[in-house]
Amino acid sequence: MTEADHEIRYAEYMNMINMTYSEAVAYLLNKYGPVKDNYFNEKSYQRFLNGEIKSISKGKYARTSEGLYTHHVDENRAENLSDLRFIRHYQYPFSMHRKDRLVYADLIEHLILHAIIAKETDGRFGE
Repeated sequence: MTEADHEIRYAEYMNMINMTYSEAVAYLLNKYGPVKDNYFNEKSYQRFLNGEIKSISKGKYARTSEGLYTHHVDENRAENLSDLRFIRHYQYPFSMHRKDRLVYADLIEHLILHAIIAKETDGRFGE
């Protein structure tokens, strides 16, 4: 990366910090495109909630080779959406794991999303 690339990326991060959560999610969807697959396999998810299996099969959404992480858009209203203990306890609906409720972000953008969530929810969510 050139010095100019670093400056552009820094400016993008600083701009994102001042966005609302919904603006930041829309910005990232526009920047990286939609997520390719659901976070979990739906049948596996339902079997897990029914107590039939101990783990949930994941979808083919990953772009970590590109330095991108998958963020659950609904993390501003539910905590630890990918944690099996929380899924079992709160019985989160599968709809929270659908590809249209996910967004890609690099590591810094992911941190910014969580900071925005914490700010907008007065610390209730975003950890």
